[in-house]
This record gives sequence, C-alpha cells and structure tokens, in this order.
Amino acid sequence: MRVASAGELKRWAAFLDLCAMLAPKAASPSPARDDENWEMIVRCASEHMASPAVLRAIEADTTAPEEVKTYFQAIHEVNAARNRRILKGLDELLARFDEHGIKSVLLKGGS
Repeated sequence: MRVASAGELKRWAAFLDLCAMLAPKAASPSPARDDENWEMIVRCASEHMASPAVLRAIEADTTAPEEVKTYFQAIHEVNAARNRRILKGLDELLARFDEHGIKSVLLKGGS
C-alpha cells in the first residue's frame, strides 16, 4: 500500500480548498489558510485552468492575503481582455458570414 507524502497531502488539501471556493456558496465560513496553502491554491488553480474564476470566490474573503487577491485580479483582467478579443473576432466572423448569406448557429459558449 502506497502512503501519500506530506507534499501530496498539502496539494490534495489545496485542491479541495479550490473546489470549495468554486462551488456554490455554502453557509460555512472559509477555513483559515496559511501562506503555504495559498501558494498551493494558486498553483492548483493555474494547473486546472481555474484561475480566472477564483477572484469572484475570494473577493470578500477577509482571510485571503492582498497579494493573492492582486494576483487573481490581474489574471481576471487578462482573461477579460482575452474574452473581449474573442467576442470581437466572433462578431467580425458573423458579419462576414452574413454578408455572404451564410446562416450561422452558435453552439457551446457563443453569445
């Protein structure tokens, strides 16, 4: 039987914290986290491509360090700019289709 290392357990705890942050809000308050745990949460969010969603989850969290909030704010802003570019490109593409009489239907994420 394989026993998990201390590092693996910390990583698992960070993953569970990240899942709890991103889940619909529960009535329980957020658990206290130390700097090492926040570092693991940042790493885990990045690895799972969930970083842009974390800001909304921790904005009102008084236990989150300001540097962590600043980091996720920056990620959120970069992602918002990316989304604006994608939507602008989509608008241009749809306009071109329309010019040529091509009817289009957006599926899965198009708005």
